Amino acid sequence: EETIVDMIQEAADDPRNTWSRIISGVIGPRTSKEYISAVSAIIRHRWESRGLRKARYFWKKAAKKNPNNVDLVTPSASDLSEFVEVLSPERQRAVEEL
Repeated sequence: EETIVDMIQEAADDPRNTWSRIISGVIGPRTSKEYISAVSAIIRHRWESRGLRKARYFWKKAAKKNPNNVDLVTPSASDLSEFVEVLSPERQRAVEEL
């Protein structure tokens, strides 16, 4: 493994080699537009996630306020795996191959 990594790094140092373009594209400098886009996506995701948590908490609390729902057990994420999705034969074969 180390030998392969060393060879790739050595090839990446040569500007005429394809590896130099690949490596610089992956770890090279980012434009401010790319950086702002990435930060914006992270902030948007966190904001949406927070909103979903708040909504989930609100509805769970609202459901338990009703005296008929005192013993209500809300589903957890682990319960979601119990749902069965009907797969097409092609997708079923792909799943079985995994």
